[in-house]
Amino acid sequence: MACLFGFYMLTSRVLNLIFFVLVFCILFFLLNSLLYKIYILLGFRKFSILNEKIELTTIISILISISIYSYSNLINNRMKNFIIQCIDELSKSYWPTWSETKMNVFIVILASVVMAVILGIFDLLFLWLTESNFFLEFILI
Repeated sequence: MACLFGFYMLTSRVLNLIFFVLVFCILFFLLNSLLYKIYILLGFRKFSILNEKIELTTIISILISISIYSYSNLINNRMKNFIIQCIDELSKSYWPTWSETKMNVFIVILASVVMAVILGIFDLLFLWLTESNFFLEFILI
């Protein structure tokens, strides 16, 4: 059992590292291209730090990516607990069967049609009353 737990912890750390690298790369490339476009849009010229390959936008993108991942890692445990609690609560819920769902959909459609007919009748009635000046004749009498 201890061997399996140790393997699980090792696998968890490796997966966490792989996830960190993937998230970091995606954030870095997105932020680098976005910052570079903003940099050019504002009319700044290229500003190289070490050589022609590393620019100011690259350094800023790396710093922002690391800070975003660090913040997300801090709230990771709270999010994991929230998702586990949501799944637990949803497993306690009653889920209707397919026949119950079809019957409920039919009832909702039928009620909608009945209400539409009733509202249409009232609309026609009030249209006829206003066009025939029924209220004016009633008030003037």
